[in-house]
Amino acid sequence: MRAYSNLNLIGEELSLLKPMSEAKGFLNKMLDGWLYSPTSRVTLKIPVPGHMYIRARCFCDDVSEVQGERFRHVQLIDILYHDFLYFIRKNNDPQSIYNMLRLKDGTIVISEHEDERIIDTLDDESDYIAEFSYSMARKDALRGEYILSDLSKVYPDHDYTLERVIQILYCDFIDEYSKGKMQNVVERIINYNQKNN
Repeated sequence: MRAYSNLNLIGEELSLLKPMSEAKGFLNKMLDGWLYSPTSRVTLKIPVPGHMYIRARCFCDDVSEVQGERFRHVQLIDILYHDFLYFIRKNNDPQSIYNMLRLKDGTIVISEHEDERIIDTLDDESDYIAEFSYSMARKDALRGEYILSDLSKVYPDHDYTLERVIQILYCDFIDEYSKGKMQNVVERIINYNQKNN
């Protein structure tokens, strides 16, 4: 089966089904508890253009100053990814999901030049990659993989991975914010944080 992230959580869970079905009592509960624990987390490596990473850090500093407490880079990604999952729950339509990703995608291509990884953008700028680790709930990562698996039933040639989806959401947000297309976004994020903390 095709992997929809470097973690390949779907494949991992499928490979554990047989031992779980054969396991008795305590072992079965232990495996089940590990897989579906609300505290179970996984880590993805997300490459983004260096200038967007720095711009996102400046944005996070702005949010930190206004709200009076630190707003971390990963909190921004959490908000963007959970907003994506919310969109999926409201629009469980592969065509809407695919169109949304295609609309936000198309500006970044990771390539190799002279033994260095860089990102080529459509406007012919080249930018070195900033790669960061993003830790997320396992259940959210698995949900993302299944979204992409479902998408392949309608669009079998799509090449999206969970890492790519997060990269797209992140870069699209920073691009839209940098162009002034988002109104009151700092205040909206602060309100979101207050409601969810």
